[in-house]
Amino acid sequence: MPFVPNPELGNRIITLMAALVLVLQIAAVGQRGIVSSIRIFAVQSFLLGAIAAVIAYFNQASHIYIAALLTVFLKAGLLPRLLERLVERIGIRREIEPLINVPLSILISGGLTLLGYVVAESFYHPEETSARAALGHNTLAVAIALFLIGFFVMVNRRKALTQVRDFIDLWNAIGG
Repeated sequence: MPFVPNPELGNRIITLMAALVLVLQIAAVGQRGIVSSIRIFAVQSFLLGAIAAVIAYFNQASHIYIAALLTVFLKAGLLPRLLERLVERIGIRREIEPLINVPLSILISGGLTLLGYVVAESFYHPEETSARAALGHNTLAVAIALFLIGFFVMVNRRKALTQVRDFIDLWNAIGG
């Protein structure tokens, strides 16, 4: 008898990893150190690659493993190393001051997260979706929240290097 993966287990794993990505994004909002922010991006990218691998496993879609491996190799490995070298060469370690202070920025991020969930709710119709297709349905809300928070943080920073790093967060939000 062949092993049939339980989609409910896959959904829980994906939801947990997506929640961790969102928590890391909110943590990045309060981050002043550029290297720490780059490392948060690397962990987020690793989790996104793991989400893709879980989706590939539970849907028996081997071609998605390629995307998962590329995400982990390029976005969690190579790109953070290149960015850290760039920071080292430039000699910038900390963001001076964002336009909006950290506590208010975190509150705004929480509101943007709520907005992401409200917007995504209109797209989810469980009665029309199979269990496999519904796998990780919460990830749309997380992706919208990541995009909104990433855009907010990008315009809230003053240094070009940190804006570029935040722009890369937008890349994670769209799943690229």
